[in-house]
Amino acid sequence: VGGVEGEVEAQGELEGELNGALLKLRTLASGADAGQLLLTLDDLSRWRAGSRGKVKLEALLSGETDRLRVRGHVENIAWENLQSPRVDLELDALLAEAAPFTALVKMRELTVGASTLDALELAVQGDTKTQRAVLDLEGDIEGQIVVRGQRAGNDWQGRLEPTSLGSAL
Repeated sequence: VGGVEGEVEAQGELEGELNGALLKLRTLASGADAGQLLLTLDDLSRWRAGSRGKVKLEALLSGETDRLRVRGHVENIAWENLQSPRVDLELDALLAEAAPFTALVKMRELTVGASTLDALELAVQGDTKTQRAVLDLEGDIEGQIVVRGQRAGNDWQGRLEPTSLGSAL
């Protein structure tokens, strides 16, 4: 595992490297409450032996609206028995209590063991009280899975909506 190296390049900007991952953190404008984090990892195997892939993520935080936006992708990923040429990731969340959020993961040409999916999309939305997740599958397994969740105090309950999945296998 590599060490941490970093230096301040300008007021409000920091660059560093950790085990091959390049990190850049900076304020977007002088005196602004907004920040940006960029993460680039050219070789995922430096973090997980036997894996591969190239990761790029960008996170933007606005202090005025307490909004966090994360966008990124992983190219040519192999993790355990999962492989895909590209995975796209998105997150948009307000950081206030009971504020809404959305998250999206998209994969194309996904291979998991002996199964191949032309497309996989997981979309999650909600807030701290209610959530909804939709998983769309196309390929050897086809269909849609919808789960609704609800939180009451420290308890969380989920409900799987009626669904049917088809399989060519």
